[in-house]
Amino acid sequence: MSVELNTSFVDPGATAEDAEDGAIAVTADCSSVDTSIEGTYSCEYTATDSDTNETTAVRQVVVIDPTSPTETCDQLTASPSAHITAGRAYAGGNYGLRALASGDDSDIGGSFDSWSSVLLYEGDTGQWFASEPAACKGEQGGEPVTCKDWNASILSHSVAGRAYYGGGYYTTGGDDYLGAIPGTQAWVKETSEGVFEKGQCE
Repeated sequence: MSVELNTSFVDPGATAEDAEDGAIAVTADCSSVDTSIEGTYSCEYTATDSDTNETTAVRQVVVIDPTSPTETCDQLTASPSAHITAGRAYAGGNYGLRALASGDDSDIGGSFDSWSSVLLYEGDTGQWFASEPAACKGEQGGEPVTCKDWNASILSHSVAGRAYYGGGYYTTGGDDYLGAIPGTQAWVKETSEGVFEKGQCE
């Protein structure tokens, strides 16, 4: 359970049932919980039946500061397929052929794509985004990350919005020519929000 910093803690208690004795008494030890300091504490519950069989259970009590940012601001680069395997993205779209970031449902490429390189950002724990969360801007080494890149087929870039077709394929925003054959592999980098250029980040 979560308790806000500097508030009173009230133990919600626990119950125990025994096949022979029915409901039996439970003793609780929550003496370690200190709501004046953020952290994870525990309450230990113990029940003993008439045959002196004893069992225990533990409840974690997390003291949180509601004014603190909750974003982890972690960053990880991997292929769309690897992001899915690690739980940072999931397969979606038609027939599950697209990889979608778990936090913002952004399309990061083909779910089958094991060769591209895609950077994802973690906001709240377990929630991954294709764009850096606003609360994390500048957290990594004091400067925001300004470039991310993908190596995928031109068609994959087009489906993901990184390229468009106009008598050939061009990068969205940057208008760099990628070629005319959709199956051709190409590196595309995002140099600013929504602006894609041909090539790799340095």
